[in-house]
Amino acid sequence: MGFDSRISATDRFFDGPFFDPVLKLLPGTQLKIEHGEDEGRVNFNGILAGMTPGECLIVRVFPSLEILSRMNEGESLFVRYVSQDDAYAFNSTIRSSIVKPVMMVFLEYPTEVKTWNLRKSPRFPCVFSATIKEGKAEYRAVVVNISEGGCKVCMDNYGAPPLPFEVGHKIRLCFYETESAVPMEINSTIKYLRKDAHFLELGVEFGRLNDDLPTEVSKFISGVINNVTTMPS
Repeated sequence: MGFDSRISATDRFFDGPFFDPVLKLLPGTQLKIEHGEDEGRVNFNGILAGMTPGECLIVRVFPSLEILSRMNEGESLFVRYVSQDDAYAFNSTIRSSIVKPVMMVFLEYPTEVKTWNLRKSPRFPCVFSATIKEGKAEYRAVVVNISEGGCKVCMDNYGAPPLPFEVGHKIRLCFYETESAVPMEINSTIKYLRKDAHFLELGVEFGRLNDDLPTEVSKFISGVINNVTTMPS
């Protein structure tokens, strides 16, 4: 596996032309949208179809008659979504909308975005080798951030058959703080998955501390975090 190509794939996915680094949004992100207040509030779903960063967002909406009557120029909307384990919310205004061939709503780019960290423990950036074990199969990977509760793992997704991972799968994660270090293995669960033709990213939650993480593993993870946070910039 080429670790350099893996890092470039990560950059392509999260820093490329389709990713908004301010809103942390990619096309295909599911949005929760509110219109109105109190008893007149209507909640509905949308999918980000496209954007021009700094200018506007294009949202695919699945309309009912009630929603159609509200998608007028100048109407205010409240939008919420989750990206990379963080929750985001912003207010926006409808610039225009179309109903054929499908309903699309064009929103003003927000001037302020609120963020909530959904993780139980903060994660810290890192880069070290890992192996994912599922049954008798083993797959090489790279850990790119870590906390005491979980980590983010990146893998090449080239070739066939496709990698067999799904959200909710139980895996055994084996990783090394350095190439010469003794590996640690942790029972883990895949909490989110993002992939394209070349790249696979897994959000992994470690097993409960009192069940699967012995004291030495917890110390190991804390040591990794300490090394990361004390590295010179």
